[in-house]
Amino acid sequence: MLHEREFYSFIAFGQIKNDLLLAVAKSCSNGFVTRPLYIRGCFDSILGYGAAIRSHLRALDQAGIEFSILYVPLDPNIMDNEEILIWRKRIVPEPLPQSTILHFLEPCHYQIYPECRNIGYSYWEIDGLPTESSSLRTDRSWAMMMNQCEEVWTGSSFSKEVFERGGVKVPVHVIPWITHDGGASKVSEPTINAIRLPLWRSSEGLKKRLRPIYFLIGKLPQGLRRCVVSAGLLTTLLLKQFLRLKKAQSTLWRTREAFDLTSQKTFKFLCVNTFLERKNYKDLLSAYFFAFTKEDPVALVIKTHCLIDSWWMRLHIMSQLLKMIDSLKVENAPAVFVILEPLSEQKMRDLFATADTFVSTSHGEGVGGGVLQMMLSGKPPVTNLYSSIRDFCSSDSAYTYNVLEEPVFWDDEYYGMRQKWARLDIMSLVSALRQIYENHKTDDYLKRALRAKERALAYGNKDNVIRHYKNIHRPQSS
Repeated sequence: MLHEREFYSFIAFGQIKNDLLLAVAKSCSNGFVTRPLYIRGCFDSILGYGAAIRSHLRALDQAGIEFSILYVPLDPNIMDNEEILIWRKRIVPEPLPQSTILHFLEPCHYQIYPECRNIGYSYWEIDGLPTESSSLRTDRSWAMMMNQCEEVWTGSSFSKEVFERGGVKVPVHVIPWITHDGGASKVSEPTINAIRLPLWRSSEGLKKRLRPIYFLIGKLPQGLRRCVVSAGLLTTLLLKQFLRLKKAQSTLWRTREAFDLTSQKTFKFLCVNTFLERKNYKDLLSAYFFAFTKEDPVALVIKTHCLIDSWWMRLHIMSQLLKMIDSLKVENAPAVFVILEPLSEQKMRDLFATADTFVSTSHGEGVGGGVLQMMLSGKPPVTNLYSSIRDFCSSDSAYTYNVLEEPVFWDDEYYGMRQKWARLDIMSLVSALRQIYENHKTDDYLKRALRAKERALAYGNKDNVIRHYKNIHRPQSS
């Protein structure tokens, strides 16, 4: 009799046809066919979906649940390490009939397989779903695609409410991002190269060199901006402008300095996010500059990147940050360090292990991976409790600030004025920043830190998630 593991190895390597596999499986299970499980998504993405998929793949592997991967190459910025190489060996081109497909993607990227059991797994961050009129890429509405699935999984009760309110009729279950206690993380290197942001008047020369970026990228709509990036239209610039950009790049890279991650003299605020309007960097800088001065022993460390990474998109980020700083007109500003280049997973762990807190100023989060990671590190974050973050964070495990709902002012392919997101109370955020800085050596901070880790581990409990996988992996009558 063929062992079950050998049966699934045939799936992974595609050695025999689907009809023969099903016949073998039937003979192995006394009249029952175990549903093969496929995870469909971009597991090597550096974005939130990629991190969430990897957390589930690890848990499935540890639980001994066999699965294959249907790879969807959506993110041009991918990771490449030993773990990714292991998962790539599980990639197959097509699923078997009567299998279970877990679509770990935005619904507009679902591919419904009629002969299979389709389950969606998606997140959302604001109070309304993308619609056909508000999106270039979601020509198939999210609700329509989710309703073609047998059920939908999501990472938070907030997303569940939004999906159901947006017209999703199939059952929606909250299946969180799996968390684990990694223990104390040993810092691989005590320093990291970062750009100290030029502040206000001292940045005039650099801003002049970056001026072409303002017109080429900063003024374009989000959809057209991506077209410009993907088509490589920067090469059509006049040579003079191109040389100015290259000069700006070399100027920026020469200004990088070794930032001491392990310094006990500096209180380190960390922000790790994609460079998007929703992440709200302007309010972050505004509150930070209002709360502290150059004399305070603090540093804000921003690790960011664009959805499509390149040297000139990094210049775009710097041009936008400089414009934000210029508009604030703060001359006695505290230290700000920016990291633009990709970092290894170990370096990312170093950032979270050595930072004193994570600051989230987002208008809305599908999960809030940075907040969750800082809580797992045993440190309370500074955050609002709007959207999905409230599932694992509360005022007794973080330093929170107030928000109000407002219509979305950012018009891009997912957002429109009919939706709402969070508007930050800047003075409340300033108060939270000062509070954690002044109390970080007190019992109040230690109690919040302890509760933060407990809540983060309880939220993504692996055993609870694996029970759901075993349920969809159950045998069915032939």
